Amino acid sequence: MKASRRMLVLFLAPAILSYAFIYVYPTLQTIYFSFNRVTAFAGGTIEFRGLRNYTELLRNPLFLDTFRVFLKWWLVGGVALFGGAFLFTLLFMSGIRFKRFWRIVLYGPNIYRLAFGTTGEGTGEFALGKAAAGACLLLMLVIVVAALISQLLKQRKEVEY
Repeated sequence: MKASRRMLVLFLAPAILSYAFIYVYPTLQTIYFSFNRVTAFAGGTIEFRGLRNYTELLRNPLFLDTFRVFLKWWLVGGVALFGGAFLFTLLFMSGIRFKRFWRIVLYGPNIYRLAFGTTGEGTGEFALGKAAAGACLLLMLVIVVAALISQLLKQRKEVEY
């Protein structure tokens, strides 16, 4: 039992120390700096201000407006995102008809974008060129139709899986 505890500590120590160094230390340093006014990071002065930094921040109308917008996006977007994800999980885990078809409809665009990519400049130009992108879209359409036909055949019990 003692050997297994020693091994546990031996294997967990590097992960815990790495986590502490990468996440905990910067978080504690950020909290420390938030209570101070730092004039310069290299050789500058640090003046303790306590909660004055926070009270000034809460009186700043730009910060308050930005925070309101952030909360709206976070609440509406978060509820919509997690609600939609939960809904799709329920649908895909239930006995929904045409399950394969709906999976392709939902995941297909993401797989297509990852597989073939865009230039990332928002212009809709594909890295492979327009002809290759059109061929890929046609291939995606063929896959969706094939999945739909497969589901129809499965529903009729003509094909045994």
